[in-house]
Amino acid sequence: MWELSPNSEAVSGCKGRLKRYFPEVAVSIPDNEIKPPRFVDFLSHTLATLSHQDCKHMTPKLSAPERPTATDTTSPVLVTELLYAFLLSFPKARPGTMGVWKFTRDDVIMKSATTTPWRRSPLWLSLRVTLHLLLGSHEHQGANLYKKAMAHFMSCLLDSALKEKLKSETIFCMVKKLSRRVRKLVLTEDEPWMAVVSGILATATENMNQNWSRVILKNSRDMKLSSIAASKILRDTKLDLPGLDAFIAGIARRAQTTPSSVNPQSHLLSFLHTNLPTLEISELDKEYQNFNLFLFEAWVARSLDAWIDANTADINTCSQLCDLASQYFRIAVDLYRDNPMDISRMVLTILELWIACDKSALATNDQLHLFSPEIPSTIWDALLLSSKEDMQRLGKAERYLNSRYDAIKCETSIFDGIGARDSFVTKTFDKNESYQKSWQAKKKRADKCRQKKKEELCMMIEKYNSLMDVYIRGSCDFDEPELDGSEGEIRHSASCTRCRQKAEAERLKIDVLESPLPSNPDKYKAIVFELSPPLSFQAWRDFTYFFLTDVLSQSQQIERNDKKTAGSKVYLTDYANESGWTDLLASNARIMVILEEKKNFRPLKVHPELQLDQIFVDCTRRWRYVDTTTFKELSVIPPSALPQMCSVRLPASAATLQRFADQSAEQKASSLSNEAIAYQHRRPAHISSHEHTCMALLAQGHHTRWLNILQHLAIPKVDLKKPETALILLQVSCQAGTACATIARESHQLLECPIFTAKLLDVIGLWIEKIKTNWEYNTALWVLVMLITRVLSIGPSDVLGTATACLSMCRGIAFKWTEELQSKAAEETEGSRHAE
Repeated sequence: MWELSPNSEAVSGCKGRLKRYFPEVAVSIPDNEIKPPRFVDFLSHTLATLSHQDCKHMTPKLSAPERPTATDTTSPVLVTELLYAFLLSFPKARPGTMGVWKFTRDDVIMKSATTTPWRRSPLWLSLRVTLHLLLGSHEHQGANLYKKAMAHFMSCLLDSALKEKLKSETIFCMVKKLSRRVRKLVLTEDEPWMAVVSGILATATENMNQNWSRVILKNSRDMKLSSIAASKILRDTKLDLPGLDAFIAGIARRAQTTPSSVNPQSHLLSFLHTNLPTLEISELDKEYQNFNLFLFEAWVARSLDAWIDANTADINTCSQLCDLASQYFRIAVDLYRDNPMDISRMVLTILELWIACDKSALATNDQLHLFSPEIPSTIWDALLLSSKEDMQRLGKAERYLNSRYDAIKCETSIFDGIGARDSFVTKTFDKNESYQKSWQAKKKRADKCRQKKKEELCMMIEKYNSLMDVYIRGSCDFDEPELDGSEGEIRHSASCTRCRQKAEAERLKIDVLESPLPSNPDKYKAIVFELSPPLSFQAWRDFTYFFLTDVLSQSQQIERNDKKTAGSKVYLTDYANESGWTDLLASNARIMVILEEKKNFRPLKVHPELQLDQIFVDCTRRWRYVDTTTFKELSVIPPSALPQMCSVRLPASAATLQRFADQSAEQKASSLSNEAIAYQHRRPAHISSHEHTCMALLAQGHHTRWLNILQHLAIPKVDLKKPETALILLQVSCQAGTACATIARESHQLLECPIFTAKLLDVIGLWIEKIKTNWEYNTALWVLVMLITRVLSIGPSDVLGTATACLSMCRGIAFKWTEELQSKAAEETEGSRHAE
């Protein structure tokens, strides 16, 4: 038993289709109980009566003003509760469990909530539910059997409609309904009944096509155009242009003019895709520097990958890339100063050059991939990138850095001092025979020095012993007393031979000699390596240090000193010359090895117990890496200043908002949010308290930035005419943000959503209509253009047309404002002249 028509509240209150369960209640009664005819008569009569009979206590009571035009459905409780309870009282009666879920839809056509909906036929619902319950009881077919039967039944109805020649509109609706049912069926094999359904659908489609062809034919018109006469073509196409004829004839009569000797030349550089560019720009080319840098950056973005693939194994590739990056940085750092957008583009360009250098260094140095690349992989979200292409380049670079860090097997840094354990130089020494042969040659040379010193020591000790033997065996000399007749005292002679031998032995000294190389294996391996390091590794190390210190940290540089000494230190090149080594030395490298000046050992007195180790000592001087441009030791790499470099600089009037615009990694969003509220007393006078808080919190949160922008555009809480607002919006809309699986990154994923971008462009369109008559909104127009270009760069293709239209309107508004201002300026100038 079930209610055929639901009440009005259920129909009008649901969203979409109403989900109902049939039957609502069911009772299973044994056959012997229902066989008597009087039971069947009683049950049918009771059902018929209770289905339409009202009970005054169960009918909705409405006041006179609220009484609807039609009453609600009859409450089914008399059947679903009263009759149901009565039937359960039969012996062996039990509740039924089998049922089906169906979606029903009644049309709500009303102007107020008190009007009842238009209902579909309850008889049709009763037939469908009954049929569904009967066919659904089959074990193997189940619900699919009912759906197939309904599809076949509807095809029969469609066939009857075709035979009755119903209107095409009705046929079309029936075809669509039947096609949707057939499409929803999941058929595992071709079934015979489908041939009938497909045939009827094909017949109906053909019937509609024929009807439409007749409609087109009936409404067609014959234009009755006459054919073009060939005799009239010449007459209609011949034009008489006497002015043009005279001009052409006069060209031959013109006087010859002397060509000018002026031959202006363009200093715009041209870069081939297959060749590495050069940036040797002279003083006369300064006006072209911006354009040449732009062309160079475009070459790096589009042609660097192909070039490095062809030149990876070349040992000079790293040096060429290092020199090129240094040239580019020297020019760009001055031109791009105080412009975070240009600085971000410069850093991204140098990062790609370093990656190309790293690829070449890995290809020519087997052990290098086991060590850290030193370039951080988590600071690049501070870059301000305005195009999707640049964001794609950054994502590719970050993935490369992450792959390098994943391959690390050794924790020692390439900038660790001489003698670091398990360093790159020691591992390279162990696998390189040339370094080992060089060490053997230097060791043999040191052994010769040691042997000479040993021979010298033996000779000095032998001389010492000889003198002391003379002293021990001899006797002192005494002076005789004077022969003056008096008794005199015998005195020790000042020129005593025996004592002179002892004094000479005690004056014997021998110089102390220092070994040219330390005995520590890690140290001497590093020194031998640094005497002739691989050119690719040396250039890669210089490039890496240059990138970390000059580019990312902006550390202060001093002019390169041409001298080979700094203070009391000696360069390895000078030390090699002093030691007589003939290894190839790369003296133009930025990172070199220095050591303390040679200690002044005091000569030792010779005595029999003097040992060789006392006069031929180990090299105890300190060896270390130094930056030859600053003469500073490579101890600690300065921290990156990239977040500060890529943050916009707000006007002095809004200096309190600067710390909220700075995207430093150390800043925490929670602390900044609290400070934005706590430090309201420091806000500028021209900014309200609420506006100050909104501007401070605008850049917080990677996932909500564009939502904040949309909110502030839809419900303005900040003044777009203020330059500080425009700069903060520039920071928010262009900052790269954290990387993710998509090119747009986490901060800009919303721009890939068609619904969000469409809503954003709608709000921008309202702003364009608002400001188009007031040129004082020029800063707001700049903000709108910036946001539109971001949508054009990242947004989906569905909204590109709308974004282009908005950009065209902004261009028209700017042109109109320019004309108005020029007109007013001309009027003001003319008025001033009349006043004079």
